[in-house]
Amino acid sequence: MKKPILAFGLSFFFAGMVFLMTGCKPRKAEYPERDITNVLVWGAGGGTDICNRVVAAEMGNILGVNINVVNKTGGVGGSVGMNYAYSRPHDGYTLCGLSESCVTAGV
Repeated sequence: MKKPILAFGLSFFFAGMVFLMTGCKPRKAEYPERDITNVLVWGAGGGTDICNRVVAAEMGNILGVNINVVNKTGGVGGSVGMNYAYSRPHDGYTLCGLSESCVTAGV
């Protein structure tokens, strides 16, 4: 007797969850709603800087917002720029332009 009641209860629960989930529509986020900051950990004029600026310009054209490039140099392997980017709100509006040496320095 317990098994049919349990089966009915579980099926009723899952059917209710299906009905609840179909009524919930996530709000479509409009991204981006404002300008994006691209933090570069190397100085202006270098290869990484030029490459990131080209990508930022194209990305800005596609997204329809400005991509503001900020050079934050100093520290070992760009640690000042990475710390600056990490200290910003984690909302997708701050990017950090790196090179492979920043990624492999800790290995």
